[in-house]
Amino acid sequence: TQLVEPSLSALAKHCQEHAIPLLVLHSFGLFGYLRLQIPDHTIIDSKPDTPFHDLRLASPNFGEKDAFKQCIRSKCHGSFGQQVNFQEAFDNAFKAYSLPKDAIPDEVTSVLQYASSLAVTPTTPSFWVLARAVAEFVISHDSLPLSGHVPDMTAFTHTYIALQQIYVRQAAADCDEVLATVEMLLTTAGGDPKR
Repeated sequence: TQLVEPSLSALAKHCQEHAIPLLVLHSFGLFGYLRLQIPDHTIIDSKPDTPFHDLRLASPNFGEKDAFKQCIRSKCHGSFGQQVNFQEAFDNAFKAYSLPKDAIPDEVTSVLQYASSLAVTPTTPSFWVLARAVAEFVISHDSLPLSGHVPDMTAFTHTYIALQQIYVRQAAADCDEVLATVEMLLTTAGGDPKR
């Protein structure tokens, strides 16, 4: 198009308000340029390369961490290293006491900080409503909602399943809390809480 600037600005504003992509092409003989205006488009990496094992057992000091590892070693029957599950527990002890707030990547922190400053309206995109609810969860719990993922380990099947069920139940409770916050935010904003 060869629209003049005032007309193009009005068209761009209308398209932005109604979430319509706008493609503007100006040409001058063999030379030209292309301008693209699109509404917000969020991209979520739902499967990170290396999952963080958020076991949330404690937040000990250095001495307590060392005592925890020695406790694992002392519970081993026979020579240490012969029982695979004790060796795994000893080698991965740091995963048990990694602080949940340390597991929040900087990019996620930026999104949550932005979301917590947003005023939710009935037209706020679902992504930002959910981000605001997660931000409120982080503020009240000082951690992200639990994923429920338990790393593979050597254990009796019934013991592993029982442990896994504990984490799945907590993850479901965290998810329910975030969902309740989403519904509260949408109800307060005058929107449909079930959208």
